[in-house]
Amino acid sequence: MTDGISGEAEMTFLGALVESTVETLRTMAMLEASCVRQCREPECGLGWDVGARMALTSGGAGCIGVATGMECARKIVGRIVGQEAAEVDDDEASAGLAEVLNMIAGNAKTRLAGTPQHFELSLPEPWKGRTDAPCEAPAKGLTAVFDVEGAAFAVCAHMG
Repeated sequence: MTDGISGEAEMTFLGALVESTVETLRTMAMLEASCVRQCREPECGLGWDVGARMALTSGGAGCIGVATGMECARKIVGRIVGQEAAEVDDDEASAGLAEVLNMIAGNAKTRLAGTPQHFELSLPEPWKGRTDAPCEAPAKGLTAVFDVEGAAFAVCAHMG
């Protein structure tokens, strides 16, 4: 489902993020993810507990990020490092999501090489604490919300 997102460039960019997210979670965490909604951040209406963000440049400054609930973060990170979700603490979950973001963004960057949507990245920054806008730019943010074994996981991006 796509809510309020138009334009070929936006759809190409978001499409690369969706494909990269599905591939990263499947290959690194052995988790199936399906994109259930694409929207602008304020319209997503979901709150998030933990995630990571990084700056990007592509004809202007922007941000790319991931966000989820703490239990989903623990499950993803635990699968990647070979631990049970209960063994992953909040700080490890947050730091692990920064690495997941790095993998997703790197994969998307490769997919978009040679296109106008290609971008450059900074290092990811983990965060914890309730937020509705993981990228901190809700007016311009694009978000893809995934179902990961019954839990919501989001990838968002905005370009200035």
